[in-house]
Amino acid sequence: MAGEEPKLTLELQKELDGLRESYLATTPADVTETVQRATEQLLVSGITERTLKVGTRAPEFSLPNAVGREVRLSTVLARGTAVITFYRGVW
Repeated sequence: MAGEEPKLTLELQKELDGLRESYLATTPADVTETVQRATEQLLVSGITERTLKVGTRAPEFSLPNAVGREVRLSTVLARGTAVITFYRGVW
């Protein structure tokens, strides 16, 4: 399985690149500029140096989901794999 990780990562990156290109092609320039500015601010903040790396086990935590209900990581993991995303919220 470990040998498959780079291939899956590459395929995911291609898909993400395609989604980004599609988004940029259909989004008004002012919105795109706002998103790009926010992304640059996050990168400058050093947040990427503090993130967990692929394969690192996340510590237990709970956060509100998109509708405000608290969700514990351990509860999600009990049902299978968890994918954690960063949702910026309302621009």
